[in-house]
Parts: sequence; C-alpha cells; structure tokens
Amino acid sequence: MEAPLHPRKRLYNLIKDIADSLVTKAEIRYLGLEDDEAFELASALTINESLVELDLTSSSISTAGMTQVCESLPPCLQKLSLASNSLSPSAAASLSTTLQTSSSLIELNLHDCQLRNEALSALASVIENSTQSTIQVLSLSKNLLSDEDTAACRRFGVSLQQNLTQLQHLDLSRNRLRSRGLVAFELHRVSSLTRLALWDNRLGPDCGAALGDIVTHCQSLTELNLRNNELGDDGVISAFPIEILKAHSSSLEHLFLSANMLSDRAAEHLAQLLSGLIEPTQNSPLRQLTTLFLGCNEIGNGGAEALADMMRMNDTLDVMCLYRNKVKNRGGHALVNAHETNVRLTSLNLTYNPITDVASILRPIRFYCKLNDAGRYLLQRKNTIPQGLWPYVLRKMNIRLDVRYYFVQHLPELFQSRRWR
Repeated sequence: MEAPLHPRKRLYNLIKDIADSLVTKAEIRYLGLEDDEAFELASALTINESLVELDLTSSSISTAGMTQVCESLPPCLQKLSLASNSLSPSAAASLSTTLQTSSSLIELNLHDCQLRNEALSALASVIENSTQSTIQVLSLSKNLLSDEDTAACRRFGVSLQQNLTQLQHLDLSRNRLRSRGLVAFELHRVSSLTRLALWDNRLGPDCGAALGDIVTHCQSLTELNLRNNELGDDGVISAFPIEILKAHSSSLEHLFLSANMLSDRAAEHLAQLLSGLIEPTQNSPLRQLTTLFLGCNEIGNGGAEALADMMRMNDTLDVMCLYRNKVKNRGGHALVNAHETNVRLTSLNLTYNPITDVASILRPIRFYCKLNDAGRYLLQRKNTIPQGLWPYVLRKMNIRLDVRYYFVQHLPELFQSRRWR
C-alpha cells in the first residue's frame, strides 16, 4: 500500500496540473502557502485555460502572495473562495481589477476576510465599471462591515442594483450592521434576490421599516434569515406590515427569526399573517411560507395559542420551531389540539420549554409529525389519490406501527382493495 503524499508534494502536483490545464477544480484549503508557493500558483493560473473552481479557504497567503494570485485569476473561473484569508487593500484592489474583466464568475466567497466598509467602495467601483457581471452568489459574511461609513454602503447597494442584475444569494451575516447601514444598502431595490442572510448583526426595532421594504418589494425573495439580532416585537411587526402585505403578498418560503427577543405580540402578529383570517376573502399574505423558526425567544402560552389557531387554518407550513421559549402546558395542549387536525406540519420543535406534561404534549406532537410525514393529507383526498404515491406512503408507515394503525383505522378500504396489495 502506497504511503499518502505529503501535503506539500500534493500542492506541487496540483500547481503543475493547473499550469497544464488538466484540472477544472482546485482546492487548497487550510494549508499555509509560502510566498514562493503563492507565486508559483499565480504563474500557473496565468496560463490556465480550464479551471472552473478555485478554493483557497484559510490558506494563510501573505499580502504579496494574495495580490499576485488575485491578479492572475483565469477568465474561465466560475467559483472563487478566498474565505478566512485577510484581504489587504492592495489584494482587494487586484481582485477588483480581475473581476472587472471576468465574464464567467458566478460565485464569490469573501467570508471572514476582515473587510471593512472601504473595501465595499473598491468592490462597488469594479461592479460599476463592469458591464457583463455574472455573479449570482456573493458572500461577505463575518467581516467588519458597520454603520461607520454609510456612503460606502449606499454606493455598494447602488452598484448591486444597477450592475449585478443576476445576483440571487447575498450573505451579509455576522457583521456589525445596524439601522443606518441596512437603510443605506437599499436592498429592496435588488429585485433579483432569492436568498438574503442578515443573521448575527445588530439589527434593532428601528430596522423594521427597511426590512419591510425588502419583504414587500423583492418579489423573488424566498429565504430571509434574521436570527440572532435584536428586532423585538416592534421590529417584526414593522417588517411584516399587514396592510401592505394584503396588497403585495410575499414570496417568502423560509423565515428565520430565532433569538430576536420576541414575545407573544410578535407570535400573534405572525399567526395572523399566516392564518388567512385578515379578511374573510383574503388569503394569507405569507401564503407560500413553509418554514418558520422562532426558537430562543420569549414566546409564552398566549403566542402558542395564537399559533395553534393559525395551524387550524394554514395548509402550507411544514416546519415550525419554538425551541427554548416560555411555552407551558396550556400552550402545549393548544398546539396538540391544533396538530390533531393539521395534516401538513411535519416538524414542530417544542424542546427546552417549561412543559411538564410530556406524555400528553410532546409525544402526541411527535406522532402527528410522523403521521403527516407519511402523507396524512392524502386521507382527505379519497377519490383522487395518485396510485403512484402509495408505495411511498406504505414505506413511511412501516416506520411506526401507530402510524400504520392510524391509516388502517381511518381508511381500511385502501388495504382491502386489490389495487394497493
């Protein structure tokens, strides 16, 4: 059996393959590159004609080496990760110059690169001068972006609106953004966004209006992650205004609001939006929402009861998380009673709540989740059950005897008919 190659030997072979255009994907992760190795890599990249993906995550390249690499990126590159490297102003400028001429880059990962607001200005300058930008995924998470220079935020936001017309996923999580920075970005004008991550910033109640603009104007937005902020009830109510959403229903499918200091008021507001009971003829403004995370908040029995009333009316929500809140037995029983008739919800997390009646709350919820996962909604469509779905349902039922018994008890003819044998 051959001994594994030393990491430096593998690196040397990979650089040689890059120079000979023999690879389309190169990963040089968690390996500190010396300056001479970085220069060799840059030389190989200069003549490469095949590389599509380059991952240099946490490669500890020096400023000189990173500048050289950024100047040498091949025009055919589609995915580039410089995550967990410190990008100096000179390296950022070199990267910017390269990006200006790139017509194929789809994904750019600058996570944890210690970028400050001035780096946004450099990126904005490049984007503004690029007429053929194809970037669809941009990560600027875990950097040092803040409210200190709102002009840089505004310029970057304008460049996104006007030039990155294909941008779908923007990650600004784990920065230091507050209200002024968020407002300056004007993200509600980036109409192509489908996923937006703003979690673990410093967004407070005064950010609600800016978030509301994003929710109502970004008609393609399907995922909004706001966990680990300080929105509070007022921030959530402002971010999801009932009157506006009645006229402009949201396309959101996944909403994350964990750890935002929310109480029963916010839960009642969201329940009203999801229930479709705003007006007798009004559908739910969040009619496409399938995932709702409200964990690590201060929601009690009142909020749980409001969400239970919503569950009786809502037929789209698949996952709801109330992990580590203040729901007690009364709220837990309300959720169980609602879950008994709700055939859609397949995951309801109530762990780490002060619930003492485990047998009559947590166990039934687990059962109903399994039941819904097996396809309980099909029992409401006796005359239109697609025959091809039943092998899947039967496999799901075999997981638990109580689930199988429920199906046999409520629709025995399905198992007596020859069609399902």
